[in-house]
Amino acid sequence: MHPEMKEEFRVRRLQVVFDIAAVRGGVRKLCREFGIAKSTYYYWKKRYELLGKSGLYRHKPILYSSPRKTHPEVTEKVLELRNEHNMGPMKIVYYLKRYHGIDVSESTVYRILKAHGVSRLGREKIKRTTHSRRYSKDVPGHHIQMDVKFLFFKDLDGKRIKRFQCTAIDDATRIRALKVYHRHTQANAIDFFDYVVEKFPFRIKTIRTDRGHEFQAKFHWHVEDSGMEHVYIKPMTPQLNGKVERSHRTVLHMANRTFRTDQLMNYILTSLLLEISEEAYIKAQRSHINTIEENHFSEVLEWIRLNMRNNITLTEVANYFHYNPEYFSRIFKKNTKQTFIRYLMEIRSKKARDLLVNTTMGIKEIAFYVGYNNPKYFMKAFKKSEQMTPSEYRSSMCLTHLNNL
Repeated sequence: MHPEMKEEFRVRRLQVVFDIAAVRGGVRKLCREFGIAKSTYYYWKKRYELLGKSGLYRHKPILYSSPRKTHPEVTEKVLELRNEHNMGPMKIVYYLKRYHGIDVSESTVYRILKAHGVSRLGREKIKRTTHSRRYSKDVPGHHIQMDVKFLFFKDLDGKRIKRFQCTAIDDATRIRALKVYHRHTQANAIDFFDYVVEKFPFRIKTIRTDRGHEFQAKFHWHVEDSGMEHVYIKPMTPQLNGKVERSHRTVLHMANRTFRTDQLMNYILTSLLLEISEEAYIKAQRSHINTIEENHFSEVLEWIRLNMRNNITLTEVANYFHYNPEYFSRIFKKNTKQTFIRYLMEIRSKKARDLLVNTTMGIKEIAFYVGYNNPKYFMKAFKKSEQMTPSEYRSSMCLTHLNNL
């Protein structure tokens, strides 16, 4: 018999027992006849009087308090990112990890959204449009179109080889960067983005890509962390990235030609000369900028160290030293080899280690002293950095000091 049917028969049997007891009385004799313990009878009778028939059904036990339960602050941040910024679960995971140091899984975010009745992201109606007006940006670096082209070759043995050509082209100047990879991954897309930033002789404002898997969350947040904007074109509208698509067709057409013409040779020579001139221009510009930045950047780091107790942000530091926030993010990562958030966490952790060893301040006091408003978050960040809690670190350092006496 099906379990649900069994449960229904059990509930009806209990109802019959209660009805007979109400008419005839004699609970002790009645329980003996139906094979029910008196304690069981009174337990179900109490539920029946309070909740009616629904109280007679068995329910699975629910754990209302779990040590692995998601912290309410994390739940609040997840719902805020979804409601205010319309982010999906994967983007929320990377955002929390990069900007708040919170490690949660995609499945956890999904369960939080589902538990709070947040529906899935709406899909926009796909509508193909025809652009009759041609346009281009006037400012270099305002729009960089980026895409990946699949290339197929045959080796000497006739075996088919597949490669992936990443292409980026500036909308205003038509300066182009190419690089070929063996694999089609987000890591390679990020590497190509860094290559483009290094090679192009101007600041980049926006990167435009399609919605391919190589341009998803990791690539998106890497671009955003570099102080630039990443924009997805609408689905099924390759004409919005028309210049890079045309570039793919030109390269493919040149590769398939079996003879060389004067026009083709002129194109190749012009491309080489442009590349050489660009590299010379970049080197000259960077040598001039580096001499200024190196002298000034030590002051920036010292200011951050002195003000780490405050809730400082990258934008605040950039404005204080009269930098554009996007540009400051780039030069900061170039000079320190890490992001602003990671550097701030590192110097706070270093100061906390010093206070733990050389003072008797409590953990909560140290957390507020080095700039953390939430002591729990401080302990989590410290453990992630040092592989032990602040209390364990203090104990281990004290033992080390005693052993050295």
